[in-house]
Amino acid sequence: MPRLAENVALPSVPQSLRLGRPSKCSAVTMARRSHHARLYSRRDALTHTFCTRYSEWANALPLTLRQTHAPGEKLFVDYSGDKVAIVNADTGEIREAELFVAVLGASNYTYAEATWTQQSSDWIGSHVRAFEFMGGCPEIVTPDNLKSGVHKPSFYDPIINRTYGEMASHYSVAVIPARSKKPRDKA
Repeated sequence: MPRLAENVALPSVPQSLRLGRPSKCSAVTMARRSHHARLYSRRDALTHTFCTRYSEWANALPLTLRQTHAPGEKLFVDYSGDKVAIVNADTGEIREAELFVAVLGASNYTYAEATWTQQSSDWIGSHVRAFEFMGGCPEIVTPDNLKSGVHKPSFYDPIINRTYGEMASHYSVAVIPARSKKPRDKA
């Protein structure tokens, strides 16, 4: 009869399946328990425990879809919402400025600049300077639903501001605004 090596660990059986003392079960029940005990080795029990805990953890997470972007495909643009205080060195006057931010989707390469307003001239000028900074134009620009860029937001057919549309046509980029109240469209 072959002998087992002394340092080999035998798989342990879950406590609920151990057959330590005789019980008043029928032979069929005992055979089923014995068969079940052989099926569940320690590795299988650990795998089952891991999978169960991972499934519980994954089910507790909010449902989100991670977006992947091809390099140079999308440029996400918006004003940050926070204003920046700019101090005039000569007079000491403090003036609030808007912060324009443009981010490439694939690399998160970022361009930011301060403008005095969110009006159309500042909005379009910021785009032109962002394109120059990035060294080219993306295929798609995704703005938020700012009035300077999007005249009428819509899920199916948003109406782009005329001047903004002309700028996009000049640079051969498509403008696809993010949906209203869907911040993950710009991720």
